[in-house]
Amino acid sequence: MDGWFIDNLNLSAPVTITVIFACLNIWIAWLNYQCSEKQKEIQNDSFCYQLFDKRLNVYYSIQEILGKLISSPDNAAILWEPFLQKTRDVPFLFGKDIQDKCNEIYNDIVDLDSNNQQFKSIYEKLESAKYSPPRFTPTEYEKLTVQRDCISKKINILLKKLNYYDTNLTNFFQPYICFANYQITQNDIKKDNYEITLFRLIY
Repeated sequence: MDGWFIDNLNLSAPVTITVIFACLNIWIAWLNYQCSEKQKEIQNDSFCYQLFDKRLNVYYSIQEILGKLISSPDNAAILWEPFLQKTRDVPFLFGKDIQDKCNEIYNDIVDLDSNNQQFKSIYEKLESAKYSPPRFTPTEYEKLTVQRDCISKKINILLKKLNYYDTNLTNFFQPYICFANYQITQNDIKKDNYEITLFRLIY
């Protein structure tokens, strides 16, 4: 056998070298595949952390704004714009449920601001009538009083709604801010869009 190998060295040497290099290429390809899979896993984890962080920031921002509104309803005048700014990315980070909830909260903040201004205007008119010559007829004064009471009831209803949002905010956001829901598989990432994959997993 050894004699045959030596006699046919010119033929066997290239074949042996080819086999060795083929094995090396397979081994290197396998290492590259393992490295690529690890990089994708790291990228997936990084994406999950970033998305979780962005969602959590929106949650805390809304919580902070609601707290300020409940403690001082007059803040509505200066908080509806920050609320709009803090929730501008909601359509890209959350499902329709949170988008609808943010729209409700925003509309209630704007309504609260509008009613606060109306209440303040009527209140000032009624107060000025006490310390100056009568500016209103009894009928006009009574009408303003009714309007004031009506607006006051609207304000109380809006505050109750905002308090409800504040109390249940964690429940609304729970599917999105529970970190256990961010365990995604690489196959899911490959076959679908990132956000759609995550939304499928969290529901």
